[in-house]
Amino acid sequence: PGALSDALGLPVLALASDAATAYAGALGQRAGAVVAAGTGMIALGTDLRAWQRADGWGHLLGDAGSGAWIGRAGLDAALRALDGRPGGSAALRRRAEA
Repeated sequence: PGALSDALGLPVLALASDAATAYAGALGQRAGAVVAAGTGMIALGTDLRAWQRADGWGHLLGDAGSGAWIGRAGLDAALRALDGRPGGSAALRRRAEA
């Protein structure tokens, strides 16, 4: 952060995750939880004694329920149908082939 704050001419610069800034913006210093759901997915919450997080591990290891995860699950179902494997979706296969 030091080099970036110097380059931008800022006396102080803070870097934070989107989950942390979403929490601060939504709840400030109160107990509660936020879910940041988009291309990725993470939940972050506190009871003001301890912090808990769920997921947010990126598209390769987690982000269950995110846009990327939903898209990949749809493609997986279409390809399973194409291969004739269990768990496939004939409807998704038809859409993929259209």
